[in-house]
Amino acid sequence: MTNTIEYLSSGLVLILIFSTTATSLVWVLDPVYRTVNRREIQSAAENLLTHVLGYSGYPAQWGSDLSINDTTLLGLGLAKASKDDTALNVDMDKITRLADSSVGTYICTDVVGRLTNLKYRYGFNLKFIPALNISIKPTKTMTTHQDNKVFELAYNLTVMTHEQIKVANVNLTGYILLSNMINNQSGHFVEYSIIGAKKTFSNWKGEASFDFTDEMLPNINKTLVGEVLMVTGYYYGMRTMSIRQAKTCQDILSSTVIGNNIILSIQPEEIPNGASHLQRRVIEGTIDCIAESEFVDVTDKVHAEAPWVVNYGSKNYRVYKVAYMEPDIYFIGFVVKYLGKYWLVIGLRVPQGDIGDPIPNAAEIAAVRRLVVIDGFSYYAVLHLWKVSW
Repeated sequence: MTNTIEYLSSGLVLILIFSTTATSLVWVLDPVYRTVNRREIQSAAENLLTHVLGYSGYPAQWGSDLSINDTTLLGLGLAKASKDDTALNVDMDKITRLADSSVGTYICTDVVGRLTNLKYRYGFNLKFIPALNISIKPTKTMTTHQDNKVFELAYNLTVMTHEQIKVANVNLTGYILLSNMINNQSGHFVEYSIIGAKKTFSNWKGEASFDFTDEMLPNINKTLVGEVLMVTGYYYGMRTMSIRQAKTCQDILSSTVIGNNIILSIQPEEIPNGASHLQRRVIEGTIDCIAESEFVDVTDKVHAEAPWVVNYGSKNYRVYKVAYMEPDIYFIGFVVKYLGKYWLVIGLRVPQGDIGDPIPNAAEIAAVRRLVVIDGFSYYAVLHLWKVSW
């Protein structure tokens, strides 16, 4: 009996020793494991962002080529295919195809994960943030008596970094773009014009103002159909931009610009009375000012070569090809006749939305960023990476 008790006691002591040792090892090794894991994720994030921003993908022109979809894209990269001396020059068309899920040119997150070898291993979120953000607030408006359209005359501007720090001494240039419908013996045509180019610097609080009252008042008449404020900023080699469209345009059409193509989506119920009368002249907002061009309907051609673009979702899509596209543009504007009235529609060509998955509340998330150039303007590419399997 005594021997049995001694054996049991010895066994319990050994179990206690092993348990204590195992617990101690966990406490000792867990910080080491977390450190190794953190460094692994950080290294993977840095390598991934460097690769994606420096590689064009395969085919290299996959951003602007509508015939390439998620099954024919063989390599993923965001760099522009045409190389120059600009470091980390990113292609806006490729960003749009990865971020805008509302049109048939969209390349889904699963394809991105497969092409970058992240699928089932890592989750990711990539976004592009302006290096300097210019916020615009109207301070003076005027309403027309003919059709109750509201036009803006003066603005306050605030310049901040992506970390919400106000920036002084930013060189700011502001333009007002106007669109008028002109009637003559040959019919209606649209005329675009720039008025009131002004320059100023942000003050010590990062604030500035523009007043276009004297320039706008003579131009507000029954032929004026749209107004856009364009602001560009320059600060120690970095360029940034912001635009604001006066509330003179209803949400008539959803437009996406890919390469030289404008993709318009129309709700099926809007087709009988919808915006079927498009003026063929388009305006392009460039890094220097504006340029004009024309477009033609190529929907049937695109439907034959890339039917997924036209037949996407529950909307009806039309595709228009612009005759000439300036190399660095950040918006396209065109005039639409909708329910008897003319409206200026603006299609932005700037990074909008995130690429990838929402950022979770995970224990270890690596974050890396790079300063890049997109169509002449400075942005931060910010990548978050985390493990989804262990």
